[in-house]
Amino acid sequence: MSSELIVLGVSHNTAPVALRERLALTERAGKRFLQELVAYDAISEAAAISTCNRTEIYLVTSDPVRAEAELL
Repeated sequence: MSSELIVLGVSHNTAPVALRERLALTERAGKRFLQELVAYDAISEAAAISTCNRTEIYLVTSDPVRAEAELL
């Protein structure tokens, strides 16, 4: 079975400061969030990058449609 990579993110090019501040991840919140993500059956791996200018979430899944449905 093959895996696919899903990338979700916001940056200074796509979102205002107020939204980026709400989506910024502290180390503690980021760890907790990633643990919650990999608890979903459709998500096998997750990683995050969060800086003052961007927040990005990387997900590895074998079924991107199912992963999206589980997240919504």
